Amino acid sequence: MSEPVVPDGLSRRKFLGGSLAVAGVALVAACSGGSGSSSGGGSSSFAFWDMPWGSPGPDYLAAGQEITGGFSGGSAQYQSISWDGWLQTFSSAIAAGTGPAISTGGAFQSLQYYVQDAIHPADGVIAKLESAGQLGDFLPGTIDAFKYQGAYTALPWNVDSRLFWYRKSLLEAAGVDEPRSWDDLYQAGVALKKNGVYGMIASGGAGGNAYQTFLSFVFNNGGGLFNAAGEPECVTDLNVEAVEFLIKLSRDGIMDPGSVSYTVANVNDQFAAGAAAMSILPPDIANSFEDEQLKADITLGSPLSSPNGTKGTMAYTSDLMLYTGDWDLEVVEDFAVYYLDAMADYWKQGVLNKVPVRQSILDLPEVQDQPNLVKATEEWLPVGRNLTQLASEPFPEINAIDGGQAITQWAQEVIQAEGSAEQILQTLQAGLEQVM
Repeated sequence: MSEPVVPDGLSRRKFLGGSLAVAGVALVAACSGGSGSSSGGGSSSFAFWDMPWGSPGPDYLAAGQEITGGFSGGSAQYQSISWDGWLQTFSSAIAAGTGPAISTGGAFQSLQYYVQDAIHPADGVIAKLESAGQLGDFLPGTIDAFKYQGAYTALPWNVDSRLFWYRKSLLEAAGVDEPRSWDDLYQAGVALKKNGVYGMIASGGAGGNAYQTFLSFVFNNGGGLFNAAGEPECVTDLNVEAVEFLIKLSRDGIMDPGSVSYTVANVNDQFAAGAAAMSILPPDIANSFEDEQLKADITLGSPLSSPNGTKGTMAYTSDLMLYTGDWDLEVVEDFAVYYLDAMADYWKQGVLNKVPVRQSILDLPEVQDQPNLVKATEEWLPVGRNLTQLASEPFPEINAIDGGQAITQWAQEVIQAEGSAEQILQTLQAGLEQVM
């Protein structure tokens, strides 16, 4: 990302924090000590905020409470935070001094708070992992996913990829095999349409993730939203080709037009009713249903080949981040080391279906006994691409872009297919430039 002009008297990090405020992101009051001391002078009692990652929800919550309670080096208080309004929840709490000492959260959350001096860098935890001989257990590249300007803003703990799912029985009824390419997907959509079934579906409404579905096609084609300098660069040949394909799905009646306003629950309902057969969705989609026959019918496909032969999809590396505050940072670091190891219980108990970032967890029999998780690890993990795909490193503004108005509106315009691919991407470019 190009260096901004920094007003006199402001550090670059403070200035970037201010630029996020202009973008409409709720900012928190800067906490002193972004490179915070871990001298151990604060309280050994601290709050751990966790998002509802697993399903069924109550089972994941119970596992989280149990794992947290097993830490003997201090008193960690577990609290589950809803994804509904999560950014405002964190921002308001940190500004008021009532935030957590450590949390999970949005994939780019640590970057936003790091430039506000509210994040305690994870370098100390990484040093402890290395000292304990555990650093080599992390999958290649996962630790560096949160390296920003020489510091580590967070720690990885799972990879949340967007995967190609389809209703096997619906494809069989249409007389088509699992798609292996974009052309296969289109031809399957044509056959499904004859049976009154939409080939593709997405959730473009409130709280939806259609932009993730569509960006997976962009990344599949080798495209991205930013150049190497981290500047928005949306109108490229590869991006245009991907959006033209998506527009074709809409205009030819293969994309469910209701996708423009569907919530995630609506997409699940359409899948369950057999009204739609294919999509790019999170790895735990099957766990959204109780009907065992339906769960078995929702099948994980292999990565699709783009017209130029590339493979790829959107993937989030989920972060565990530490905050500055009136607690013993040494104890919080010790908890992070403990938690990164003890979280293996999530997979042992079968309450989390995301790809772990540690080889020792991948090797667990409970993981190896889950064909979809093994396939996601072997076939999809190597082709996962970050939202900052093509940029040389992540940057703080990306947290405001992820799920923001510009990218959500872009997905809706793709579904409506009223303009050309170039026009739709130009609108996205302008929206991203406003945020940046």
